[in-house]
Amino acid sequence: HLTKFENRLAWETLPLRQKGDTLVSRLLNGGIHLKHQYLDIWHDTIYSAYRNYFAGGNISVGNSSGMAAFAEAEYVFAGNDAGDYSAAAGVGYNSGNWYGKLKGSYLLIGADFLQGSYHSSHFDWSYDLEKVNPMAGELEFGSEKYSFYLKPYYAHINRYVYFDNNALPKQLNNAVDVFRISAEKTFRLKNLYLKADVHYQKRTLGEGINLPEWMTFGSVYYENYAFKKKLLVRIGADVRYNTAFAADAWMPVTRQFYLQNDQRTGDNPYIDAWIAVRIERAR
Repeated sequence: HLTKFENRLAWETLPLRQKGDTLVSRLLNGGIHLKHQYLDIWHDTIYSAYRNYFAGGNISVGNSSGMAAFAEAEYVFAGNDAGDYSAAAGVGYNSGNWYGKLKGSYLLIGADFLQGSYHSSHFDWSYDLEKVNPMAGELEFGSEKYSFYLKPYYAHINRYVYFDNNALPKQLNNAVDVFRISAEKTFRLKNLYLKADVHYQKRTLGEGINLPEWMTFGSVYYENYAFKKKLLVRIGADVRYNTAFAADAWMPVTRQFYLQNDQRTGDNPYIDAWIAVRIERAR
């Protein structure tokens, strides 16, 4: 059982400012905050209380030409997780028809409480785990006008913690790297729509994470109005497919997924046919 309370005191600029009789967007925005976190955790008859104190801030800048940038950070300066921190920064550009975003993040965080300590009649462990150090970079490129989106992503995780084949926590000495790229496109021919969403992902280094290499989602549907445009009708089908992989197993005692490599799942398409209607509000 877990009970969590948070208090936050913050100062932030408003995104709009007064200029004469009108409101205009600020070119520079930012804020700072202090946060207190309190957690009560019960494991059967064992009770633990945790407190953390955070300080953080953010800043963003943008201009009328479509350029924008941001940075944000948060640091735990006291408490059980003292020394944890997170930071992220990014830039973006929007030309009207096309946009692009580049974002990076860097974290140093303690492992989950359950991974470090658990006590019951079925499992009993207490580990002194090192802080986990994930970092990631992602790019997003697309166009709402042309209904096209491309999103590459790469993550590098030092001292990754997972539940092994025995459903017990394990911390790696080496890093885990994961790469993913997603592409999404919607095609339209009069009242007929085809949406395709394709993901390729791969663990390029380390262990502890099993992923399907390919995941795809497709939707085809026909859309039209009836009854003098008072009723919108859509009829279609969705298709989902992923390549075979060893999906994590479930441990009901700890309510955690854990690694298994014996049974593979996937490599079968799932098709859902559907019909949807929307009634326009009468005046």
